[in-house]
Amino acid sequence: MQHDTDRPRLIVSALRGGAGKTTVAALRGGAGKTTVAIGIIAALKNLGKRVAPFKKGPDYIDAGWLSMAAGVPARNLDPFFIPSPTILHSFFSHTAGFDIAVIEGNRGLHDGIDINGSTSTAEIAKLLKAPVLLCVDCTKTTRTMAALVAGCANFPERHMGLVPTHEHRWARDAISEAADIAARHIDLDAVLAMARSAPAFGNIDTAETDLSGQSATGETPLTIAVARDAAFQFYYPENIEALEAAGAKVVFTSPLYDPKLPPGTDALYLGGGFPETHAALLAKNESYRNQVKRLAKEGMPIYAECGGLIYLGRELVLDGTSFPMCGVFRVSFGISGKPVGHGYTVSTVDRENPYFPTGSTIRGHEFRYSTVMDRQEENFDLVFSTTRGKGFADGRDGLCKKNVLAAYTHIHALGTPGWANAMVKNASIFHETKNKNR
Repeated sequence: MQHDTDRPRLIVSALRGGAGKTTVAALRGGAGKTTVAIGIIAALKNLGKRVAPFKKGPDYIDAGWLSMAAGVPARNLDPFFIPSPTILHSFFSHTAGFDIAVIEGNRGLHDGIDINGSTSTAEIAKLLKAPVLLCVDCTKTTRTMAALVAGCANFPERHMGLVPTHEHRWARDAISEAADIAARHIDLDAVLAMARSAPAFGNIDTAETDLSGQSATGETPLTIAVARDAAFQFYYPENIEALEAAGAKVVFTSPLYDPKLPPGTDALYLGGGFPETHAALLAKNESYRNQVKRLAKEGMPIYAECGGLIYLGRELVLDGTSFPMCGVFRVSFGISGKPVGHGYTVSTVDRENPYFPTGSTIRGHEFRYSTVMDRQEENFDLVFSTTRGKGFADGRDGLCKKNVLAAYTHIHALGTPGWANAMVKNASIFHETKNKNR
């Protein structure tokens, strides 16, 4: 039996920092940042505070929990694929009218993709002038922990996951419990006071990414269907908003349960998720799969990421059992017991495609357990040369066939602003073609 004195303790310690904002950080990954952030957000919400949640880094699962705790969408702030002025504009835009912003970091406070910590939580905290709450595990240590906290506070500066909320009905009960723990064990008044003590911004350069566009079909907006259910759930809010800003009407669809795509669909966006945990249901919905394959052949624009790529393949093989997918690409996928690709990606577009100009660079991220078991590349082209990350195979990514483009890399609309307009442009062309053929 485990006694209270044996349980790991999380102590929240305030570091120096930047009005109405705080960054929740830690010494390492898995130290309790998400639990503490969720607890603080939910507890403050229970006190009647309007909390704007943010997640540093590429993440869908933690952001989902933060969103549920706050009751509003959590925004991702990632210095790797989003320029600093755009991060600032997004932060200012989504904190207006809120009492406090809570930014959950990732990994250790000063950890980034290089030894300088250029993409670290500390860099985001500095950029946003947001004081840091440091979560530390004090199990079997006393005075030494004070030295570690002091080290983080005085560290030399540079000169200049995982359970999705959709999959568990008990998510709201877990958040309520976290809020209760935070209310009992964290000095929320001190958190608010520290957040309000952050220095004001002076004259700074912010950049509003132009995501606007105009429907080429006149008064009737183009319809872009977005697959969203338990199998496909990984979307940045900015990506959906970018499609709307570009002139599209976004409707949601379920490859698991809908017999077919929504009427009048002009394009389809298939995000990431866990098709492997729902393979039987996806395979069973034959009418939906066949429609996607037929429309892809007819030239309907389809953009897919990771799990969406798998769904467009020929089959998904699990424990020797083959589950048929859409068959747009002649690729067989399997699932590994450990990550195959994990982290940031950098790709150069070196072949023609409907979405990105040749020569452009795409920064994104990947996290996958799936493997490519068999492929017939005469069935498609690979339009990305991957210089960072695993990609699809042999240093390449971005399977392209007609107006379908599917890749393992996930993109963020604020870091890839031309993507949404390209989606709408292709949807417009397909829409007009449909009307002419009627």
